[in-house]
Amino acid sequence: MEFTRVRKNTYITKIDWTNVGMYRIRGGDEVVLIDTGYHESPEFMDLLEREGVNVLAVIHTHLHIDHIGNSVAVEKRYGSKMYAHLLEEDNEEKKEYGVEFPVIYTRENEVVSVKGNKFPTIFAPGHSPGHQLVVTPDEVCFLGDAILSKGYLAHSLTPYMFDAAQSLKSMERMKDLVYPVYVAAHDEVIPKEEYRDTVQRNINRHLRLFEMILQSAREPLDRETLVDRSLIASGVHNPEARQYGWMVDASAARIKNLLDSGVLVREKGLIVWRKALEDISE
Repeated sequence: MEFTRVRKNTYITKIDWTNVGMYRIRGGDEVVLIDTGYHESPEFMDLLEREGVNVLAVIHTHLHIDHIGNSVAVEKRYGSKMYAHLLEEDNEEKKEYGVEFPVIYTRENEVVSVKGNKFPTIFAPGHSPGHQLVVTPDEVCFLGDAILSKGYLAHSLTPYMFDAAQSLKSMERMKDLVYPVYVAAHDEVIPKEEYRDTVQRNINRHLRLFEMILQSAREPLDRETLVDRSLIASGVHNPEARQYGWMVDASAARIKNLLDSGVLVREKGLIVWRKALEDISE
């Protein structure tokens, strides 16, 4: 495990499948981390020790377990200030895993300042309620899970979103961002030349997943059956698959979006696509 340079004083390393960012203030030993990776990692803490750094702060894109795995250890060792968006305060996954550390909660698009170094945040909810992008002073944009890289997207059959409709709105806004380089939380660095196309591929995937739910709901179904059919339609056939529970939650969240918008409706306790119901009644 080691840090590799992305641009100027901005580096990344990977813990399991999650990228962790590090910005060296004036190229020195005082650093700011972006997220802290998946699970408690003695190797990561040893890496920080070998680098001889002092972690002044951690700015979290969001508070899912694969982004906060070492936040407790980092805060205890370095007394680091921990930042996250206010809407992450009640993050259910953080509570589920019993991870507790003091957090300074920020507002929408707030700029976090560490020793005069500015780290703009860009509010991009959807994957989680308070998801945000974090930009280093080198203009490296850390995307968190708002956008998946092309490589990761190819293997992620049904990307998790707390609110997929909200996520689509965030992605549409994100298409107009212009930075020299972007870091996806899982997989690879995205050069600016590929960024806009990568965002559009993410949008297309989510629209396709909505369409699969509608096609599955051409006949009235109970919620559980509709979730199962929509997952099968998206290529998920193994309930024992890694992260299957997240896939179920993601499909259920998309169904809720469609119910809230009136595209899906309830009919005698079952869920059906409004258009299909209207076609049947004509």
